[in-house]
Amino acid sequence: TPWPTIEQDKVWSLDRYPRPWSDNGWGMHWFATYEQDIDTINRFVLELQNMHIRWLVLLNDGTDVGRNDYLVRRLVAAGIMPVMRLYIHGVVPYDGNLAAAVYHYRTLGVHYFQLYNEPNLYAEAAGRDPNPDWYVSNWAPAAQVVVANGGLPGFGALSPGGEYHDLAYLRGALQSLKRRRQEYLLNQGWLSVHNYAQYQPVDSTEGFMRFRLYNQIVVEELGRSIPILGTEGGHYGDVSEQFNHVSGEYRYLKQREEYFFCHTYWLIGNQVGGSWDSTFEYQTLFRGDGYVNPLVTGLFYRGP
Repeated sequence: TPWPTIEQDKVWSLDRYPRPWSDNGWGMHWFATYEQDIDTINRFVLELQNMHIRWLVLLNDGTDVGRNDYLVRRLVAAGIMPVMRLYIHGVVPYDGNLAAAVYHYRTLGVHYFQLYNEPNLYAEAAGRDPNPDWYVSNWAPAAQVVVANGGLPGFGALSPGGEYHDLAYLRGALQSLKRRRQEYLLNQGWLSVHNYAQYQPVDSTEGFMRFRLYNQIVVEELGRSIPILGTEGGHYGDVSEQFNHVSGEYRYLKQREEYFFCHTYWLIGNQVGGSWDSTFEYQTLFRGDGYVNPLVTGLFYRGP
C-alpha cells in the first residue's frame, strides 16, 4: 500500500484506507503488556486465526523499537491488520524517537497508530485536569510526525465513562483542531472508540452503538465521516448474558456502517501472557488458570 503523504487539501475517502484480507470487522485486543515470548505469540496468533480475527490492537511501550517486531511480522503474515497503540502515561509530548518508531513499524506493515489513550480520564491525564485543547496541543505535533513517516494517526480514544464526558471532549478537541487550522491532520486520520456495553442493549448508543454518536459529531465538525475503529469493547457480567451480548455485537458487523471499520473485544489474555497484574484477569478470554471463556468456542471459532 502506498505510504500516505500529508496534503492539506487531500482528503482520503473511506475506501482508500487499508483493510485486512477478507475483512469482517472482527477485532481483538492483545495482551495488556508490552512484550510476550515467542511461544506465547505463536500460540495466540494461531488462536486469532482460529477465531476469525482480522484486526488486532496491541500496545507498544511509547516509542520503543524492537520488542513488538516478531508479533507484527506474525500478524501481517497471518493476514491480520495490526493497530498499534503508542502508549505513554498522560497527555505529554512523545520523545524524539517517535519518527523512528513509526517509520520502523510502518516498514513491517503497521498502518494505524493510536496516539494517547483515554485522555478524558483523570487517571490517564497524569495529574492534569482532562482538557481537549491541551490534548490537541500534544496530539497535533505527534500526528504530523506519524503522517510524515507513513502512518495513519488515530484520534481519541476516549473513555465512555470518563470524568470529562466523552462526547463533549470529542467535540471540543475537533473544534480546537479547527481553531489551529490543523484539521488537515485528519485527512488521512481515523477515530478510536471504546464502545463498552455499559450494561445497555446492543442497539443502544450508550453502549456498543456509541460510534454512531461519534460519527455524528465528526460529520458536524468536519463535514464528512472518517474511519472509526473500535479499539476496546465488550461486556462483563453473567456468563450467559455476556455471551448473548457480545455475540450480538459481532453479528452486527455483517451490516456495519461503512465508516465503522472494526469492533475489538478487550481482552484476549492477561496472566497467561506473562502479566503479573491480576486486575484484568476476569475480563480475559484465556485465563492463567486454564479457563477459556465460552465466547471462544461458541462465537469466535464459529466465525461470521
